[in-house]
Amino acid sequence: MKATLFLYYHAHPMIDTLYDELSTVISTPLYKSDFKQLPQVLALMKSEQVSELDVHPLFFTDGITLSQARKLIDESFVHVHHCASVTSLPHFSDLLIQCFKVQTNDTIVVLAHGTRDMSAYEQLLEELKTKCADGCLMALHNQASLENTIKHLKEKTPQHVIIIPLFFTYGHHMKKDIPKMLAQIDPLCDYQYQPKGLCDYEIFRRYYLKSFC
Repeated sequence: MKATLFLYYHAHPMIDTLYDELSTVISTPLYKSDFKQLPQVLALMKSEQVSELDVHPLFFTDGITLSQARKLIDESFVHVHHCASVTSLPHFSDLLIQCFKVQTNDTIVVLAHGTRDMSAYEQLLEELKTKCADGCLMALHNQASLENTIKHLKEKTPQHVIIIPLFFTYGHHMKKDIPKMLAQIDPLCDYQYQPKGLCDYEIFRRYYLKSFC
């Protein structure tokens, strides 16, 4: 039996919403799993006679966690099709421009969780910079402060700065870590930050659903 696995890092109500929406467009049996539950879910699928698997990861890049998950899946099933991580999906940069309403004269700060290999994020930034005035990439726990990053950008191109948080859900980082960083910014500094995960945007969920079709 062929099945589809929706793979994500950790559970969240908006992940459940996205899963429910996926169940309306997937013709094969649909399973879901976060990284920690993956061994149990793989065992369940094998017990239910799944022999062929399409894996759709809700991960931004092919980092360590997703690589470990794919290795575990490949050890459990012979016939596996691994779909691309989100930053590799077609026109993802256009999707971000729409979600955050970036104009051609805006400057952007792409704020990501971070990984050892930032090349996928760097490639995404270069695509985004073709659609706006300027931009930079910042890992969440980078030593450079967000305020200094914004000031540096405004010195280069004194325009409105839009912070693009690359997080799927409104979780701990968006509730705790990013507000602490924003609290250090000069109130006179002109920036825009929308405290939403990508899954909160219907336009993103529709975009992600299309990758399954």
